[in-house]
Amino acid sequence: IDGVLPEHLELAIELCEKKFGKIPKILYLVPYSDNPKGTTLPEKRKKQIIDIVFQNKDLLLVEDAAYKEIQFYGKDYNPLKKYDKDNERIAYLSTTTKEAASFRIGYSVLPNDLKENFIKAKGFYDLSSSEFVQSIVAKYYEKHIDNEIPNILKEYKKRRDAMVEAVEEYMPEGMFTKPTGGFFVWYETQNKNFDSKKLIDEAIKIGVIYVPGYQFFPSNGYAVTNNQKLTPLKVPTNTMRLGYSCMDIEDIYDGIKLLGNLIKEKLRKTPSNSN
Repeated sequence: IDGVLPEHLELAIELCEKKFGKIPKILYLVPYSDNPKGTTLPEKRKKQIIDIVFQNKDLLLVEDAAYKEIQFYGKDYNPLKKYDKDNERIAYLSTTTKEAASFRIGYSVLPNDLKENFIKAKGFYDLSSSEFVQSIVAKYYEKHIDNEIPNILKEYKKRRDAMVEAVEEYMPEGMFTKPTGGFFVWYETQNKNFDSKKLIDEAIKIGVIYVPGYQFFPSNGYAVTNNQKLTPLKVPTNTMRLGYSCMDIEDIYDGIKLLGNLIKEKLRKTPSNSN
């Protein structure tokens, strides 16, 4: 529930080198209330990950800090980027979309050897972000964000509380996260044979929407097994992401109750794991 396990990361790098003759080029992390699970890396674990990354000179760490400011308990998390004193090993990315409004303006702190090509690629895709929108964003950050963030967090926390309470009350027995920030709760049925993607059309018909968990896994790749081997990835089907960011509290309770009843009905027809 606290994000990436450093010992698993270290093992994965070692196994990749043995199998493919090289280590991964990029480690992508969402350290703060991640999408989709809502988990946050503890400071101790972050330092362990930094040590692993810095020991592997060809590995770039991409720190996606989109949800860093959406934290409900006033804790100011240190970015991983602060350990990159020479600005060589970590690309720090964030966005106005979560902490300001849906302007779709991103910002970054990039290693010097990446910056030029990054700017070229950005220009290739969209020439440039709207100067008018950038002016609005600059004014917001200059004059309003410090006053608005506490109000935003208060409202999101109410919705998070409602979602967690509703999942506890109405969803079938299983595992779910209790995020300290961000926008999402991750839910897994106890029966691993359940397939959430097969339920989505029926859920939509009763006015409920979620994201099947398989969409957050690579379409192909490898995973480290419990017996410390690198094997082709098998994506679990019994997972889903539940979002609370834009819903009224009453709608959250009603939606989770409807979804919970629908899943319970399907689980009665789903063979158990032992079968």
